[in-house]
Amino acid sequence: MRINNAISFAVICPVYNSEKYIAQTLESVLQQTLLPKEIIIVDDGSNDGTLEIIHEVEHKWNVTISIIKSSHKGPGAARNLGVIRSNSDWIAFIDSDDLWKKNKLETISKSIVSHPLKNIFCHAEDHLNLNGSIKSINYGKSYDYSKKLSSQLFLRNYFSTSAVVCKKELILKFGGFDENMMNAQDYDLWLKISPDCSPLFLSNILGVYRIRNGSITSGSINNKTINLLKIFMRYKSYVTIRQLFLKMMRIIASYFKSF
Repeated sequence: MRINNAISFAVICPVYNSEKYIAQTLESVLQQTLLPKEIIIVDDGSNDGTLEIIHEVEHKWNVTISIIKSSHKGPGAARNLGVIRSNSDWIAFIDSDDLWKKNKLETISKSIVSHPLKNIFCHAEDHLNLNGSIKSINYGKSYDYSKKLSSQLFLRNYFSTSAVVCKKELILKFGGFDENMMNAQDYDLWLKISPDCSPLFLSNILGVYRIRNGSITSGSINNKTINLLKIFMRYKSYVTIRQLFLKMMRIIASYFKSF
């Protein structure tokens, strides 16, 4: 394991009652062939054994993990706290139940060096389903580099939070995540910063997104749909009338498909 002093990564991980998953998630970060400068955990008001497990991981690996405690305000607020407190140029997000491949940060570091004008990177990842099946997702497969990111992103989210590494200054310039959104706040941020984004999508599978039982309820579906409609109104200027209609049909179809 080594640290690339020329490129500094801060890993931001919000946690909320994550005792079943956080040890594996952190160990996937600590097993990187290229270690980050900082690992920042933002505890979003957990009331289970999450913090105790984090301390156990610290002891096991003989590392210091920065822990920020907060009341329960949601993942957007937690990520914003982590970004503000970080002292690194690049922010790598990971959710408390996701995993990284060992060569993730090293691969991203090499891509940053090879593509110095890019300010946001997103790699492919595996989706681990409840039944143990795995589906590989290449987020940039259909992305057209000859067209504007904003209009393409409005129609389809090309980014997965745990697969994104982004310049810190880009996040701060646009005010970070919307803390009033308990879901879809990541999609909102990507659209908000998209006018200044120069993305690079990697086909390398560098992470695992774990689908958790009970993560979808009728309440969260309703809230997510409401937030998607808010996002629709915020960024409707990015696209044509025809594209607006297409997006609205997709939101409606996604809502009914969830039941």
